[in-house]
Amino acid sequence: MIKNEMQIKIKSLLEGVSLRSLFQSSKQLSGEYRAREGGKELRELEGKDHLLAYLAVRMPATYAAICKTFFELQARLPHFSPRSLCDVGAGPGTCLWAAEQQFSEIQKISLIERDERFIAVGKQLAEDLSLISKTRWIQEDMKKLSDGSSYDLVVAAYSIGELHEKDQISVVDNLWKMTNQVLILIEPGTPLGFERLRTLRSHLLSQGAKMIAPCPHASTCPMAEGNWCHFYARLERSSLHRKIKEGERGFEDEKFSYLIVSKTEVALPSARILRHPRKGKGHVKVDLCAADGCQERIVTKKDRELYRIARKSEWGDVFNMERESR
Repeated sequence: MIKNEMQIKIKSLLEGVSLRSLFQSSKQLSGEYRAREGGKELRELEGKDHLLAYLAVRMPATYAAICKTFFELQARLPHFSPRSLCDVGAGPGTCLWAAEQQFSEIQKISLIERDERFIAVGKQLAEDLSLISKTRWIQEDMKKLSDGSSYDLVVAAYSIGELHEKDQISVVDNLWKMTNQVLILIEPGTPLGFERLRTLRSHLLSQGAKMIAPCPHASTCPMAEGNWCHFYARLERSSLHRKIKEGERGFEDEKFSYLIVSKTEVALPSARILRHPRKGKGHVKVDLCAADGCQERIVTKKDRELYRIARKSEWGDVFNMERESR
């Protein structure tokens, strides 16, 4: 599987690097990301150890979030098969690995990244991927995009939040201009990450963008103050990952928020599940986002079909409430 190949490649780059060094660099890297959530622009990684810690800890998590978002895009648009893709703020090419997994028909890929070290290690990691022959790296700051090309699919994963707030709208406007069909934005699943996307969602809708996911409507976001819309992608931890993170579990849940918009109208579901469904005796409670607001719905055995669906549903799934009236 692609994710296993990626882990093997990352492990080969980490050979000879002390665990203590990776542990310390990982902690420092986490501090940088917390500073970003405090409103500061993320600095470039300071040294090789920080870069390697990113590969060991953040690249697999980012890959899991991108794959989960691509899966949702395909669920909403099953016939969408992009021929071109641009990843802005590409880091070590994580999106390329996700595209290799889910969009094998792509003929042109541009990876835009400002840090030459990420570009160098990204090329090394992806040298055996089938899409590498269709990929070009562009060293450029996303605030100064000069690529005049357009793409079927444009992605900015965990990169808009690296900018000062004053630059975020203008950068997203440029991304929207580059988009032929679909634009995807992914941010950390934190209150600030969500608020960032909520602001960008409102702006993009005002520019004519059409909602695909996660929102089941294009109305004003109904999320109440103090709450935030986010989802999770589960990834298996390698033994090295567990040691660096000082974790005992064999998996990690990457919390993320995302936005998928399109140039054309698409059919939307009636609701989306916002939290883990709570299963009781003869009933399931689901927290939903719908066009008429956020709400808790209790589904009982009286509605057999909807109850069966609710029992199998998970956090982040769409939910067809219209079945309840049948």
